[in-house]
Amino acid sequence: MRGHIRRHGGLQGACFFLLPLFVFFEFLPSSYAQEFTTSPTWREALGAKIIGEPTSQASSVVILCDDGTVRCFSYTGKALWTFDTRSKLLPFVSRAPDGSTYVMSQERFLIALNRAGRKLWSIRLAAPLQGPIQFGWDGRLFIPLPDRVLCFTPGGFQLWERKLPFPLREALVPDSQGGVLGMTEGAILIRLSALGRLEQYTCDSSPCLVFSLPPVEQDSWRGGIYYNNGTGEIIRGGKREGPLPALPAPPLHAKEQQGKLALFLENGKLVLLSLKSHTTLWEGAVPFYQRGTAVKDSPSRTTMVESRLLFDERGVYYLSRVGAVGFTPTGQRLWQLTLKGASSLPAFSDEGILYAGGTDWILYAYKIEERVRSRTTSLYGSFPEGSYGFAVVSGGGGPFMYPFDTEEAAIQTQLREIQDALQNQSIGEKERDYYEILCFIAEGKVPPGWQPILLSSRIQALSLLGAFASRELIPFLAQLVQKESEHLVIAQALTALGSIGSDPFGYAMGAFRYLLSRPFLYRNEQLAASLANAIYRLCMFSGPPLSVEGVHLLVQLSNQIFSAGLQNTIKTYLADLRKES
Repeated sequence: MRGHIRRHGGLQGACFFLLPLFVFFEFLPSSYAQEFTTSPTWREALGAKIIGEPTSQASSVVILCDDGTVRCFSYTGKALWTFDTRSKLLPFVSRAPDGSTYVMSQERFLIALNRAGRKLWSIRLAAPLQGPIQFGWDGRLFIPLPDRVLCFTPGGFQLWERKLPFPLREALVPDSQGGVLGMTEGAILIRLSALGRLEQYTCDSSPCLVFSLPPVEQDSWRGGIYYNNGTGEIIRGGKREGPLPALPAPPLHAKEQQGKLALFLENGKLVLLSLKSHTTLWEGAVPFYQRGTAVKDSPSRTTMVESRLLFDERGVYYLSRVGAVGFTPTGQRLWQLTLKGASSLPAFSDEGILYAGGTDWILYAYKIEERVRSRTTSLYGSFPEGSYGFAVVSGGGGPFMYPFDTEEAAIQTQLREIQDALQNQSIGEKERDYYEILCFIAEGKVPPGWQPILLSSRIQALSLLGAFASRELIPFLAQLVQKESEHLVIAQALTALGSIGSDPFGYAMGAFRYLLSRPFLYRNEQLAASLANAIYRLCMFSGPPLSVEGVHLLVQLSNQIFSAGLQNTIKTYLADLRKES
């Protein structure tokens, strides 16, 4: 596969999108427009055909191949890992902000891989995916099936399931409140909150596009819909808020960024609108676009998505099998790349690299831009985009509200209800309440004169919490590890931390380091074993760079005098983590 790239620059090109392409090049000085055949920065022979769209994230790209393998390469072309599913795959690959990867086999097994390509879990679902998985602020998975949406924790526990009024017609779209939007047959816009609350809005006719808009009030979601006649409307909290600017043609894609809406229209035009003034800021043409070749993000189609629109602080980008084009935020065309022989839709990375799979079974990488997207990250991974506020219900440094009597019978009633919800996989809209109850019991602090909470109940609460806890509860658990005096409670809190599988702010690793500095740890082998297991489970789930830090902590622990059994366990943990690193 060969790529022809055309670069543009200078203010002289500001009006090119109003003119035919040949006119633009006739009047543009040669110093501002160059057309040439570009060689890829690197290429990799795969021995198999790429299916679906490559997914670029965390300075790497993940691809699916028709031989059942999932492969990951760094942005420099280094092969990082390959996982063989030994099955044919559906053409959807999804990557969470922490770098974990999710794919589904044709036998309906949903497979989770960590960022080092190690299998975390596999669950067989009742139906195949109807589009890519979307992710919540704490890493939870929104999984679209034909007539329902499931929500899983990153560890593979099902929080809730919501049956839809009609089958999904469009792929799910993340909204600005940590939930998802979607469109079903019957012209019904649906919105699912992180806790599984389903809201519906019946449209006047069948929309051609659904997209998310930023909220104007706290806890109020907003979405936009466009119809085939070019008219659109804004929906807020399930009610019509007002119209969107009318368009000359139906839109195929839309992306919002800081009050501006980028759209790609069916007539081949890219348009940037101001949502505040409802005016067109600029429009530009995609020269290689042929009407009818672009396909919307519709999960009802069995073929791969044929085009994609990106909009970030660098600019607006349109990607298709036949080419890609980039515009600045002010409408100046930066570059244009024509692709020949692409087997799948290309992907454009934060590092300015375009990845494309060829029909010759080769992955091509083109370094198109030097600009790199600004991302807020730490040693422990990407920072969440928002918060569900679960840290508040777990204390957040303040007192609890004492949600019930501390009589043991009352506590056991609460614990049994939560246990039943866990077994039925129906945590749902009670998730926040359950966190408050479990954190209250686990912490064990009661007002003077109240009956003390039994140690066994505190341990039971932490055991339940570890089964489904959000990553937003990591600060509470880490604080409990560092302030608690009961070693059995500390051990169970460590188990819960290890099961969560991520540490975006480093609270868990800080708690681990704190324990390693405490002399009492080395006099309690059970507690030391719990710490070693928590470090191992957390780091094995996350992979590098967290696993590198985990190796350092386990080495420090292994230098102490423990029984031969625990020493051998730590050695096994170290060997596995070093493979991950």
